[in-house]
Amino acid sequence: MGTINQHMYQQELLVRKNAIEAIEALTKFGLKRLNANEMFYTYAKMELKYIDELGLVNDLLEIKRFVDGVRLRFNVNVIESQGDFRSSCVWVALGISRIRDINALTIPEKTWGELLEQKVLSMYYPKDVMDEILEWAKHEEFDFSVHLGQPIIKFSNIFVLIKCTDM
Repeated sequence: MGTINQHMYQQELLVRKNAIEAIEALTKFGLKRLNANEMFYTYAKMELKYIDELGLVNDLLEIKRFVDGVRLRFNVNVIESQGDFRSSCVWVALGISRIRDINALTIPEKTWGELLEQKVLSMYYPKDVMDEILEWAKHEEFDFSVHLGQPIIKFSNIFVLIKCTDM
């Protein structure tokens, strides 16, 4: 029995290592695409370490899958400079949040720990495509529900409130 448990543990470690490597590579690629200076690479590396310690790597990869899917399917991005993820270097690099200029990124108002304590974090999309996005999310088997009339996508450790705004 010990051999099976050891094998499963090794498999879990390998999966985790691959997820970490994937998010690091995607973050570096995003920072390069944004023409970020070296300071942002250093900050992103520190932020990724904290994200890993909090066990959020897979959630970030899944949220990126959601955002990328919406962009590909509906040709729509998250609304620039809005939502709880707007001051995260990693979120901006991954395309989960958007700002006009990476150099305008400010020091986060809240730490990752404080964001997690909120329980629900927000992300904004244009109002005119919200219904289609939500139908697509259900179809793609994201864990989707509605709380107090607001759509929420549940990930392992993060709940994302999908809000809409008039553009």
